[in-house]
Amino acid sequence: MIAPGRFPSKMTSHIHSDPEAMAEDCKHIPMKRWGREEEMSALAIMLAGTGGAYMTGNIIPIDGGFTSKRNASSTQKPAARRALSPPEMRPDHAPA
Repeated sequence: MIAPGRFPSKMTSHIHSDPEAMAEDCKHIPMKRWGREEEMSALAIMLAGTGGAYMTGNIIPIDGGFTSKRNASSTQKPAARRALSPPEMRPDHAPA
């Protein structure tokens, strides 16, 4: 399955047609731009051909790095995770 990020479409036309909204939106995408139609179609063609012959059950993001940016921010140090976790989920928690 292809999981697209920002691409021009009817659904995103309200952003794509507004230069200020586009500039703000692109700040959150590591590649600093939206995807292009030919980039989406190239991925679809690769998956439909022999390049995708042995792939099954995969989700492939095509989002200019947005997904990897989000995943990188969730890799906190263990101490930080413990501090943000509810007490009952901490390894050092003793039930009352």
